[in-house]
Amino acid sequence: MVEIEHVSRNGKNRHLFRQLARDTCGEVFDVPEEDQAVFAYAQKHGRKVLIGVASYRLALQTMLEPGNIFLSPYYHVLTFLFVKRDWQGLGHGSAIVKDIERRMAKHDASRHVRIESAAKAVPFFQALEYKVAGDIVESICSGSPLFRELHRMEKLPSS
Repeated sequence: MVEIEHVSRNGKNRHLFRQLARDTCGEVFDVPEEDQAVFAYAQKHGRKVLIGVASYRLALQTMLEPGNIFLSPYYHVLTFLFVKRDWQGLGHGSAIVKDIERRMAKHDASRHVRIESAAKAVPFFQALEYKVAGDIVESICSGSPLFRELHRMEKLPSS
């Protein structure tokens, strides 16, 4: 069972986020300035261990039109999701995403959720009902081959 905590964006939590991102994909990522952070914990040998992190941005409710930008503030955006390798494939990533989606829906249930996903994670997000929503974006600033091509995806609001 995974325990999910929404945490503040302070120095200690940013350090833990960057460290888990680096351990998972080999590259350092930070919680974006306007985002909220989520930590996922599980029990291992009777100890609570950090097994995943994510960050997301809630839709800006004062924005009435989405405009032409894919990750426009009009939409909810899942910016990062990292789960330690030993804990992948056990449903923990899905639990984190579903928890974030519940918070997004509570904030504004009418807005889509958008992501730019690494190619390797596309099947994961498709299993969570995300659909491809545009062209593949080539990232020129990523040092990791994992993030050189980002697939634009979105999930429509529940009816």
